[in-house]
Formats: sequence, C-alpha cells, structure tokens
Amino acid sequence: MMTSTKANSGRRVRLKNEHIALAFDRRTGELVELCNNRTGENLLKNWSAHRSMPFCLLLANAAGETLKLVAPTYHQVLSDPGLSPAFQEAGDGAAQNSLTITYPRLYTEKGAVDIQVEITVSLPQNDEESIWEMQLTCGESFNEVLDGARIHEVRFPCVFGLYHGRSWKDDTLVYPFNSGEKIVNPVETYARTPAEVGWKWQQYKYRYYRDGIATTIDDDGAHFREYRYSGPLSMMWLDYYEQEQGFYLASYDPAMPVSALHAETFGPDKPGMGFYIAKYPDLRPGDSWSSAPAGVAVHPGDWHWGADRYRGWHHASTGSADTAPDPDWLQCSSGLVAHYDFKYQSGDIVHRFSDLGRLYAEAQEMGLNDLLLSGWHIDGFDHGFPQYRPDPDLGTTDELCAQIAAVHEHGGRVGFYINSRLVNRKYNELSELVERAGVHNLAGELKTECYGDDDIEFAVMSPNEEEWRERVFDAVRFLAQEAGADFVYLDQLAMSPPQLCRERGSQQGIDWWNAGYRKLLEKIRHELDIAVFYEGVSDIHGPQANGQLISTFFYHYTGAFPELYRYTFPAQRLIDMVYPERGQAMRPVHISQASREMIDRAFMTGCYLWAYDLEDENSFRDDPQMMAYLKDVIALRRHWLKTWGLGEFRDDVAFTWLTPKGTSAKHFALNEKSDLLVIADASDSGRWSVWFDTRGRSVARAHIYRLGLPDKAEPLEISQHDGNAVELHDKPVELHDACAAPLAIVCLEYTEPDN
Repeated sequence: MMTSTKANSGRRVRLKNEHIALAFDRRTGELVELCNNRTGENLLKNWSAHRSMPFCLLLANAAGETLKLVAPTYHQVLSDPGLSPAFQEAGDGAAQNSLTITYPRLYTEKGAVDIQVEITVSLPQNDEESIWEMQLTCGESFNEVLDGARIHEVRFPCVFGLYHGRSWKDDTLVYPFNSGEKIVNPVETYARTPAEVGWKWQQYKYRYYRDGIATTIDDDGAHFREYRYSGPLSMMWLDYYEQEQGFYLASYDPAMPVSALHAETFGPDKPGMGFYIAKYPDLRPGDSWSSAPAGVAVHPGDWHWGADRYRGWHHASTGSADTAPDPDWLQCSSGLVAHYDFKYQSGDIVHRFSDLGRLYAEAQEMGLNDLLLSGWHIDGFDHGFPQYRPDPDLGTTDELCAQIAAVHEHGGRVGFYINSRLVNRKYNELSELVERAGVHNLAGELKTECYGDDDIEFAVMSPNEEEWRERVFDAVRFLAQEAGADFVYLDQLAMSPPQLCRERGSQQGIDWWNAGYRKLLEKIRHELDIAVFYEGVSDIHGPQANGQLISTFFYHYTGAFPELYRYTFPAQRLIDMVYPERGQAMRPVHISQASREMIDRAFMTGCYLWAYDLEDENSFRDDPQMMAYLKDVIALRRHWLKTWGLGEFRDDVAFTWLTPKGTSAKHFALNEKSDLLVIADASDSGRWSVWFDTRGRSVARAHIYRLGLPDKAEPLEISQHDGNAVELHDKPVELHDACAAPLAIVCLEYTEPDN
C-alpha cells in the first residue's frame, strides 16, 4: 500500500527502520544522510562539490569525450523545474518499506538530456542492510545533444565523505583485491606516496611497493583504487569499519558480469572515504537497463559481518556453495614444487624430461609429492604460447609420458603450466585465430601485452570466443588423456584484468568476459579427469577449481589479507607461494626478509604451498636453515590433513583474548565434537594463553601438536569459564632449533551432551 508520512513533508525525504536511516534532498534527490539509528550518527561527514550521490553516469561520444551525468543540483532545478525528481513511498511498515525516486531528465553543460533514472531503495524491518536498484531509460533523442554518445559506465550506488565516529584514523578498509587487502586508516594511507622498489630477474622488470599502497589520482585530486571483477577483484563487496560500527557495500548480481568496486579519498586535508559499484551496460538511444540489487549496510562490528552477509547471498543465488570435487591424492597434499626452468623465455634449458625422476626425489625430501612443470612446451615459458605440446629439445612425448608414469609409481603427481590468455604474435599461422578471437576494443584495435622481453608481443584472447576456449581445452585434454597429467595450472585466468569488448557476431554486451571462463572451466570439469589450479582468486570461478594462487608475497608489505577471501569462502582451496631467506634472485631482497612470516601465514590460513625450485635462481636447497623450517611446517601440515582433514576456516572470531603480544590464532571448525586451533607465537616466548568461545560446549580434553613434533600429542592445560569459553595455557618449551617458530595445532575435544 502507498503511504505518505508527515515526517516526509519537508525538505528531506526519509526512509528508516530500527537500524539504519536514509535521507534524500526533496528538491534534488541527492543522498544527504546515512545514519546509524543505534547511535544517531550520520556517517556522511564531508560533502564535496566534486561528487554527487547516489549515482553517476559516464557517457562517451563520437569525439572521444567523456561526460558525467549526476543528480541535478539545487540551481539546475530552480532554472528547470522539469528536472525535479518525484518521490514515491511504499510499504506498510510490517516487513519492508521502500522509496522510489524518479529523475525525469538529467542535466549537462550542453543542456537537459532525455535520460530517465529511477532508483528504488528498500529497507526491510529489523535489518542493517538497505537494497538499492536502478532503472535506466534512454530517450530516442538523448545523443542529439551529446553527439552520438553511449552510456558506457553506471556508478551506483555512490556514497562519499564517509568515516566513523570522531576520527577517521582508527577506521579500517578491507577490499577484495586478489584474496584481500586490509588497510588501516585508508584516508591517510591512500594519500601517502609509497616507497617503490624496482627489481629485475632475467628480462622481467617488476615494481613493488612498501610503506603505503599504490593508488591513482583522478582529475579532481582523489586518490583511488578501482579493480575489475573478476581478476584482480575477487569478490563484489567491501567493508569499512571501526571497533563498534561498519559500512558494507555489495553487488548482488547472479549473472556476474564485468564490474568494479571503487574506493577513494581526498586525503586527511579533506577526510572521508568514497565508494561506488561500477557496471558497464553500453547503452544507446532507446535502450533501457535494470541494475542488479546492491546492498548498503551500517552494521555493528567488523568485516566478518560483511563476509557472512555476502556469503549467504552468494550461496543462495548462485547455488555454488560446493567446490569442484578433489581427487583423493589432493585431499592430503600439502603443496607443490614448481619448476619454471625447463625452457626459459630466452630459450635457455635447465632441465629435460629425463630429469623428472630426480626432481621428484628432491621434492620428496621436502615432504611434497606434487610437481608443476613450466616451459615444457614448444618454444618454452612466456614464449611458445599457445603451442602446448612437448618441446622436442627437452625430449620426446613418449619419454615425458614414461617419466610421469614413473613418478606415479612412487606416489607422486605431476601438473603442467598453460597460459589461458595469450598468443605470441610471431606465429604467422595463428594470425587468423588472433583476428577472430583476439580482444579488440570498441575502436577495433587489438589488445596486446608484453611479459619479460619487450620484443615479444602477445595478443590477448577472449574467453568468450569458442575457438579460443577450444584451443585451451585441447591443451588440457592432451595433458589429461595422453600425457597422464594429474593437474593443470591456468595462468592469468583470474588475476589479469577482464576486458570490455564486443565479441565478433555477438549481440551480448561488452561486459560478458567472465562467462567465457566459466564455460571453459565447466567443460574441463565435466569432460576431463584432471584437477585445475589457476592464477588469481575469484568467487565466480572458485567453485569450478581445485586451487587458486593468491601470491601474497607481492602485497605482503601493502596490506595482503588472505583471510578476507578465506573466511568468506572457506571451502575453497587457496595456494600461496613461499620463499627462502637466502640465495634467491627471482624476487627482491625484502621478500626474502619476510620468508618466515609468509610461511607462517600460509600455514595459519590453511593454504596449499607453492615452493619454487629453480637452479641458481630460487631454491630452498640454497638455504638449509629455511629448508629445515619449511620441512617442519610441511610435516605438521601433513599430519593435520591426514588426521583431521581441511576443516572449515573460521578465522579468529571465536578468540576473545590472546597473550603475549604477538600471539595469533586461527580457528578451523571440524564438527560438533572437536575444533582445531592453530597458534603462532611470534614473540618466541615459548608460553601463551588464549581464550576461545566454545559456544556452550564443555571441553573434555585438549592436545597440542608442535612444529618439529607433528606426531606427538601433548596434553594442554585448560580452564573452563562459564560454560562458554575455555582458557588454554601453553608451557615454556625449548625450541628444537634456532629458526623454528612455536607454530602449533591444538585439538579440542568436547564432551558428549547429556540426552
């Protein structure tokens, strides 16, 4: 039923429930308040003339100009009353209220434009989250004013000038770049120029950042990060929070098209954060478009609230709560040894197929049974794409197959690198494939990229073109059915940016990139008996894969936070690289200096390990001390998997107290009868205490398994408190070598409840 309230008869139109209140300017339709009704605080604290809420449209015309269309301003409405928005309220207050705002026309410096925007905000009762939707209608005449323009980007909902409480300094942003990044005080961190570290390995040139985070500065002076989904953006939600309160923004689009999340600030001189969701509908005169729902919430607590909310939507809407079934060998596997040194980009050969037995024996010494081979195919790594057949310089196909079979006889597994994205333009015989299936922008220009040697140019291929998908599938089929491979690694699939392009002969929009990779992975999963790993992490593709490479080493100093994705989708396997402290040239020195920290983090978050073994480049065999430490970590991880399985990652939400400073803990739920707690005492004190919420269960016993002693179960001192929490006390222990950190696994076993 339609309602009209006295409260909405003034200059501001309000929509509220017990938790959240929104207010819009009646004359312009601008969002002016976003309030936490528990505290009365308005989170919008800094208005800017450079920004408008709640939406922005970007148009590109034939001359290449980009124009912005936003909600009309006060003076524009006074000059042209036809721009004034209309408000309509609905709901009876029992379950949900909603507000629809219709902007009949929009205004540019060239005059009013025949584009209508309708926004509906729904606010369920007793919920911290509001749901936002947009209807966009393009009049037949709008580009007569704008010279053939098309709407190529919609930013909605837009929220700017936001921070919590009295100061922005204690606010934290989690943003789903790769597996996640966690930025404390982003208002100041975004605006600070980070230290840049250059590094060269072979012909590869890298830039790393430290003491800050890399942002882009727009024409208005805002520092921002914006990445596209999927790859490098892994999910479509973010959370900006402090101790008592959080702001959550999410896109709920089961079609999962190419989209983006934008986070920005003008810095501490104009404090506040701004956020929006970007979509790419590519609209022309006469077109209409409906957005998927978006969530805007003001919630109590930290980012775990947002992860729980997004996970709930994702599982309900996509039906993808389950992941690809693991082969038996992978369920108890701790990691792989990667050999990128068969044939390098330069053509240099380090290993041949006949070396496979020796390489496997060296991996076994580390406690690992899985080998990944790169540079195995014609013309080698980062050169011979997509010539995915064995390089005759390395041996024959029969020899490779025999070597793989021999590794199998000794309990090992072998996987192979394939690039899912690139074609080397030197192959003239593939020029027609590149023309048909390569990525061309809307101007018809081919997208190319270089990696390593700048003289080697690669065409970027579209996964939405069936001919390219079939080419990649054929390479995987060869490995699975003819070579006997156990797994395949698809490089770049969920890490390199998706492209906006119109497929040849397709009537689809420009934002369907993700759909092509979904088809490829589904085909591999349904037709081939092979495990699939890929680079990057994605909630679109994760359910179709057995492992996703997150490479936190690159972002270790700039907020790497794999817990964000790991907690949101705990059933999916993440893979992380680990490095020695000494003797490796592949990565810069500051990566080696954090070797132990990265190994510990991978263990604590339950990651599958990726260790390189490159002759004279990157090998733990050149660092005996860290090799010993890594072997102990692998041994403890193997005991974990063999004894309890993966468990469900629950992060640290059940821990209420940890001492001493430097102690960290993670929780893996097993079942109602037991839990695993993974403990690391970075202070090296040899004694720690933690409080853990048992959810009313009584602990019957607790045993600890220590690094270096994975098979020895020691009883742990426990104190039960009020039936809900247990306090665990470790005793001082003598570290078994000078390098070892007191990593440990605690298994809690609960008493059976009385019937």
